[in-house]
Amino acid sequence: YSLISSYISFVPENRKYQPKAKVIRIGNITMGGAGKTPVVLSLAKLLTKHKIAILTRGYKGNLIGPVILNKYHTIDEVGDEALLLFKKAPTCVAKNRLQGIKYLESLGYDLIITDDGMQDNRFKPFLTVMVIDSHFGFGNKMIFPAGPLRESIESGIKKSNFAVAIGEGELDCELPILRADLVSKTSLKEQRFIAFAGIGNPDKFFSS
Repeated sequence: YSLISSYISFVPENRKYQPKAKVIRIGNITMGGAGKTPVVLSLAKLLTKHKIAILTRGYKGNLIGPVILNKYHTIDEVGDEALLLFKKAPTCVAKNRLQGIKYLESLGYDLIITDDGMQDNRFKPFLTVMVIDSHFGFGNKMIFPAGPLRESIESGIKKSNFAVAIGEGELDCELPILRADLVSKTSLKEQRFIAFAGIGNPDKFFSS
């Protein structure tokens, strides 16, 4: 997997697409569950002065795209994360992320936030943010399947401008770090539930 990932990621610098829009790439280097989507939602809320769009691959959805979501799209078509993002900002689903960027540019969007995409090196982002679950960190620091990493820590740091660390754990990371936390807006105290989690890090869901 790591050899294939490295091959796919290698694109000569002079062949990478230079977007006309500012592309903020939100990603991580672990297999999942770091907290990318909440960071995307928070950024979209802050950057309302721009003509902003969110770009996602629509995980588990069957639409290839690129397509701008509307209220009639279903989970089967675009996945649940895309519908969540759509509540905050115009959202485009595209299995091919580069095609999605070009499509959004053609519609006049000047700021594009990509939910995931650190391992897609076919374009030059304006900014890359690495999201880290500070309680989990980088695990055993080995690339999948030997560990939880999608790519090496060194390559992830090299392509990132700064990191957003979710939680209060200690991190050994040579990047400027912004601290964040996930806070529930609803109190569930003294209530009983049967809970099911299908996210990348189920323990985070249950502890919250």
